[in-house]
Amino acid sequence: MAVRIFTGLILAAIFLGIVIFAPVWGIQAFLGLAGILAADEFCSLGSRDIRPADQGVAVFFVFVLLLATALYMKILPVFILMSLLSLIYILFTHRPMETAGRRAVVILATPAYIGLFFVSLLSIAAVDRSGRWLILVVAAVAFLGDTAAFFGGKTMGRHKLWPAVSPKKTWEGAFSGLIGSVLGALAIKWLFYPAFGYAGLITLALAGGMLGQTGDLVESVFKRSAGVKDSGNLLPGHGGVYDRVDAFMFTGVVAYIWLFLGWI
Repeated sequence: MAVRIFTGLILAAIFLGIVIFAPVWGIQAFLGLAGILAADEFCSLGSRDIRPADQGVAVFFVFVLLLATALYMKILPVFILMSLLSLIYILFTHRPMETAGRRAVVILATPAYIGLFFVSLLSIAAVDRSGRWLILVVAAVAFLGDTAAFFGGKTMGRHKLWPAVSPKKTWEGAFSGLIGSVLGALAIKWLFYPAFGYAGLITLALAGGMLGQTGDLVESVFKRSAGVKDSGNLLPGHGGVYDRVDAFMFTGVVAYIWLFLGWI
């Protein structure tokens, strides 16, 4: 537990320093690095048939999507072109034929999931004035919600949320997480950006908190299917980068939708 808390504090300090003080390209570079590392870990969970070269293709696909976002390029044509090139790659590396389909699914699923979710985050960061503060809201909703869910479940947890997917999660923890998400979002408004409206912020925190917890459950399914406890071991006490950003990605998508609809 001490290692987990220490690592969490270091990560929080780095994240806050970059988001508050770095230029937009610095925030995007930091988020992009996290996306690339998460993509590499996700890809390794996808199939025992995946090859190092396949993993390289999938991660490069994600890199191209994130670079295109940072350069303000249209993402759909880039995604279609990279999908085409990835399928041509599978055509020329199809042997053994029995694994070609599974390899293609992993190569395409990695950018479609990790890549596009991080595209949402990089797009938010680029928004004038409020972008960096909305990234902080996303982080507060995801990470403080996760922390509140952990301690709420540990102290009050009685009713299992979904034992087949995540045996330790409880309904009490889930509701504690939502309270933590709302309080975290409000703290960002009060401390950094008072211009956020209460209605949009609270609905974002509730929807993002629920979807963030869903993202954590989604990752649990992937890890169980792969027979592993963590997606990696880069972060002591936390596992891999994907373990840390699963809820963050889902919450980011909600924030991007709220931003697109003008609700925040």
